Amino acid sequence: MKRIIKIILNILTCLSLPFGLFVVSFITNNKEPINSQEGLYFMLNVSWIFLLFLPISIVNIIYSFHLKKKNNKYKSNLTIGIIFSILLICFGTMYFVTRSSYSKDKNYLYNLEQKIGIDLPNEFSILSVDYTNAKQTSIDNIYLKRVSIVRLESENDLSFTNGWISSVENQRSYVPIIFYYDTVNYEKFLIYCFDTYEYNPNKFNLEYNYVVLGYDYENNNLLIYEYNFAK
Repeated sequence: MKRIIKIILNILTCLSLPFGLFVVSFITNNKEPINSQEGLYFMLNVSWIFLLFLPISIVNIIYSFHLKKKNNKYKSNLTIGIIFSILLICFGTMYFVTRSSYSKDKNYLYNLEQKIGIDLPNEFSILSVDYTNAKQTSIDNIYLKRVSIVRLESENDLSFTNGWISSVENQRSYVPIIFYYDTVNYEKFLIYCFDTYEYNPNKFNLEYNYVVLGYDYENNNLLIYEYNFAK
């Protein structure tokens, strides 16, 4: 009987993490994230679910001490229990470690609206990810500074004046590759240089800072990527 309990606890402990991943992924996908950054945020928001599976690994650890006391083999239960307890705690507390990088402050969009001289709707929700304090590697020699996902609440409330264009294909080498693929089905775009106050520049300077916006009619949302070039 002890052997059966020992095996069952080890199996349940090993399944706790993948089952937690399944539940978290299921909840995240149901929220229909616009891009990977928003998807990660949704996932982090429910990462506490991993902690619900922690009692399984803890019971396995406790049972290993019982086996040891009875002079039975216990090391596999103890080892598996400890490893998965650590993993579940790490996954379950990820949001508390990373939440400082996320913001829902609408003032960012209001300030950006004034800086680049465009008219944006007043009713919206926003999620911004700050990359300025993170170490980045870049395959396209572009470093992200800030990524914002804006969900507009009113349809047909966006004025496409002051430099909006229908494609960034000609500037593909000068916008973040992740933005290019995130917005492959988007209809309107705008690139702005903060240093020269220029819309959709023909030449890009490695010393300057840029922002690129993409608008999707179908989902009525904006993606905004602030970036500069690796020097």
